[in-house]
Amino acid sequence: MGGTTIVFKTGELPVAYSVAGSYTCWLEAKSAYFSGMYEDGLKLRVSAVSEETAYVTFTSSTWGVYEIPEAKVVKESDGSFTVSGDGMTQMPSHGGSSMSEYDCSVSASVKSSKEVVFTFSVPDVMGGTTVVLTSGTLPDEYKSAE
Repeated sequence: MGGTTIVFKTGELPVAYSVAGSYTCWLEAKSAYFSGMYEDGLKLRVSAVSEETAYVTFTSSTWGVYEIPEAKVVKESDGSFTVSGDGMTQMPSHGGSSMSEYDCSVSASVKSSKEVVFTFSVPDVMGGTTVVLTSGTLPDEYKSAE
């Protein structure tokens, strides 16, 4: 079978591994032309690339595929983590028949596995579009707008 090798290291867990995981989130989207668009039940995935770098991605049927291949992860003095970086999004056209690619960036705060907020900015769409993913399920007060 070849065997298994386990390596133990002393010290703190590298920061990118501290935020790695799959998060269930709800989404709010807004731009210069609209606000209050919501979606529930999305999966945001964060994978460690190196000790201080993570790959961030999520897919929405409405808002497309977002990929940040090398987001920088920093541990803050309060024990929380910030994640930031640049990448690309492929967004569907209004009719959904084709995809267009745009630059995007992410800025995020990870306080715990249950307290996560990732803000994706897409400056070239609709006068600047912001897509915010928050851990958990869509609050009841937003469900009628979904």
